[in-house]
Amino acid sequence: MAAVCLRPAQFDLKEKRSFFGQRRDYWDFLCQGLARQRQGHEGVQFVSSLEKLRTPVGKGRAFIRYCLVHRQLAESLQLCFLDPQMTRARQDGEQFRLALEKAQREAKEREKKHHGQLAEQQELVREVKGRLLELLR
Repeated sequence: MAAVCLRPAQFDLKEKRSFFGQRRDYWDFLCQGLARQRQGHEGVQFVSSLEKLRTPVGKGRAFIRYCLVHRQLAESLQLCFLDPQMTRARQDGEQFRLALEKAQREAKEREKKHHGQLAEQQELVREVKGRLLELLR
């Protein structure tokens, strides 16, 4: 379940770097969003206290697992997305739109190809039926 929750969190994130050049991941987005909406989220405090977790991706995964166990994932994500400016700064809507259009085009192409194959099969069936009828005469 946690792996399924990670995909939307990582989708279409802009490449962000801090002052020292470190990549900023969705963990940073979650921390900032929750800090703006609430005094302190128990999940952020818990994950921050774990010394074994060093990468932002690992911390983000641990946070998602924590929220799943405590049934707080929907509420936590909703709090993060309440600030539209922060959300826009973090995700690039233009790339999302382009990816969606590409997926729609590919689906239409697959559908056309499938219909073309069906038409070929139907033509082949008609041809075989015609030959069988000729043989039976």
